Amino acid sequence: MNTDFSFNFKQYLIWVLTSFLLIWLIIGLSLYDAQASFSDWLNQQAVVGKMLAKHPFTWFLAHIPYSLMLLVKSGFSVYQKKGKMILAKRLSAIVLLPMVFGFVGLRYSDWYTAEENFEYEGDHTVENEDGVSNERFKKDGKIRGVHYFGSRRFKGDIMTPIAENNIEWVVLVPYGYQQEYNKPELQISRSRRNNTNRPSQTSRYQTLIDTAKSKQLGVMIKPHIWLGSQDGGKWRSDIDMKDEAAWAEWKANYRDFIIHYAKMSEEQDLPFFCIGAELHNVVLEQPEFWRELIRDVRKVYSGKLTYGANWYLEYEDVEFWDQLDYIGIQAYFPLTKKENPSVEELVKGWRPHVKDIEALAKKYNKPVLFTEIGYKSSCDAAIEPWAWARSLGGLYEKVSTETQANCYEAFFKVFWNKDWFAGALFWEWKGYDGSPNSHQSINFTPYNKPAVNVMAKWFGRMGKEVAD
Repeated sequence: MNTDFSFNFKQYLIWVLTSFLLIWLIIGLSLYDAQASFSDWLNQQAVVGKMLAKHPFTWFLAHIPYSLMLLVKSGFSVYQKKGKMILAKRLSAIVLLPMVFGFVGLRYSDWYTAEENFEYEGDHTVENEDGVSNERFKKDGKIRGVHYFGSRRFKGDIMTPIAENNIEWVVLVPYGYQQEYNKPELQISRSRRNNTNRPSQTSRYQTLIDTAKSKQLGVMIKPHIWLGSQDGGKWRSDIDMKDEAAWAEWKANYRDFIIHYAKMSEEQDLPFFCIGAELHNVVLEQPEFWRELIRDVRKVYSGKLTYGANWYLEYEDVEFWDQLDYIGIQAYFPLTKKENPSVEELVKGWRPHVKDIEALAKKYNKPVLFTEIGYKSSCDAAIEPWAWARSLGGLYEKVSTETQANCYEAFFKVFWNKDWFAGALFWEWKGYDGSPNSHQSINFTPYNKPAVNVMAKWFGRMGKEVAD
């Protein structure tokens, strides 16, 4: 073995870049989905690679193998020159050093992403101590809801914290799985594992609905399409078929999907149902299909109907609002171009959007329901509110529960006292994020973060009450 310890830049570069590529490969393989196409996986890896390259912790990890190589070379040299005892002492350093590196690296990541200088004093007097809905909807018609996502492993009390924060509606989101944006096949349910002991979706929904009703919470079922392949940036808003035969098959499959959950909603006596979300191209290309679908749904379901139109262009293109009871908007409007905005800046960012939304409400004489709205607890949450929390974001994205809370406050200040505004269904409430450290996550859930207290305060007010 060569024991020359003069610095070799070429060797250093090869070791560090190779280590970076191995980290990238390991993480990429861990994200592999057998149901996704190879091109999807490659696109995903490009995104992961960019995220890894921009974060200093990745490069810290990439230096560890090079450092270990130098230590091994040093150990071999010591063994040759000074014997076993001295080598043993050096080896202890070789074992301890990576542990120290790893510990320091993780602590650095925690420090780098941690929120700075924000202490929120929650007002617990606004909470509902009874843990049972006060059913304010019956008095002011405002829908106060969250999209609920839980874990089968979570066995705790999932609905009491919801009711305690003056939330009165729980949205359940069943997915229909479509592999390609231009293929008509649509699966109503999908299981990655062949496990017959797992409860069916119907039985799980039955349990959730029964639990919600025990707290006098309302429930809405809101079916979504999950697009498996996102080649070329396609998503469910881009669904398009190559010919009329394919469209006919897709429409039949989608109708079965929606009717299935409309019947379930009727059987469970659920007062609201959503016939779909963010299917902009289908709205444009097949306008008559939606009117037929609405007529078919009303034959099996007697409650109120809405549709969740995307904020970007779609909600103004929908031509069947007159056939529904509520205009539904997935309200991820960009509000600013800066990180860590103030409430005042966010209120200002809402102004142009409010005018357009109010004009639509007046045009159709229908109340507007935000079928989705939500913000991550990150510094950039209001820049692109629709953007998902990245899988590795916790390593390098700075937490900002203040920004999330400000976004909630600004929304309520702008909309809650509007006569034409029917309420909001926040994305998302995770039933397993009540752990003490969940406030340091950057995901959408407000649970255990200051935003939940903002929600409790405003949801506890009647719609006619105006902010001070």
